[in-house]
Amino acid sequence: MGIYDRDYSREDDAPSTFSGPRTAVGILIVLNVVVFIAVYLLQRGQNVPVPIVESLLLTADWFQHPWMIWQLVTYGFVHDWQSIQHVVFNMLGLFFFGRDIEQIYGKREFTLVYLAMLVFGALVWLVSMLAMQRQGVVLGASGAVMGMTVLFALHYPHRRVLFMGFLPLPAWVMAAMYVFFDLTANPARGGVAYQVHLAGSAFAVAYKYFGWRLSGIVPTDWLSLKAWRRPKLRVHREEPDEHGMDRVQQRVDQILAKWSSEGEESLTREERQFLEEASRRYQQRRQ
Repeated sequence: MGIYDRDYSREDDAPSTFSGPRTAVGILIVLNVVVFIAVYLLQRGQNVPVPIVESLLLTADWFQHPWMIWQLVTYGFVHDWQSIQHVVFNMLGLFFFGRDIEQIYGKREFTLVYLAMLVFGALVWLVSMLAMQRQGVVLGASGAVMGMTVLFALHYPHRRVLFMGFLPLPAWVMAAMYVFFDLTANPARGGVAYQVHLAGSAFAVAYKYFGWRLSGIVPTDWLSLKAWRRPKLRVHREEPDEHGMDRVQQRVDQILAKWSSEGEESLTREERQFLEEASRRYQQRRQ
């Protein structure tokens, strides 16, 4: 049966089993919570960050040791271990606003945008601290969460949301109020990295306005464990045998299942090309 004869949108009839979170939002929340618990246990009784925690944080003197490039991302997964509110509020924001964004762009694109917001927020904060000639440390996912909040408001400006948990407002009003608070706050006042919030918001606006798609820039397997496995040898056959067609059909089924669950935007260029090639081969076999 050719792929054009198939029902692409059918539900998976296989029984579901618990295998952890399947969405990017769920995975990010679990990672942040796990890191928070681990850091809390490591920091018990310690006022100064222990070496392993310190290696994850982003300090204002990062330009003096830029080889520690991972800190541009890892700082966003470490939250204030002395206050659970920091991680709770960030994860609630990610949960309420990130799910709709992931449904629009797909799991892979959403993850790339989230990480890009973390990196952009880190760079903006570093430059601002350098300009003010100040020292400090930044941690937490607030910049990326703020970016997702603004991106949500850009897609659903008139959807009603609860501002501060109790006041119903259109999403665009809520996002505008958050941005206004960050713009009018004094960046020299310690405790909150307003620059990171604004950087995440600016990235969201640019991403939506210019129609960026990071999936077309980052190689397909960078976010997959397949990237770390040895490369597979491929044998090209003009006319695959029945076993070869079975493998092609299995791959087609996987891609169509991804399409159905994560949306067309989640398909990579390689996956789209594979579907086109598979369709061409099926038509040739019919003829």
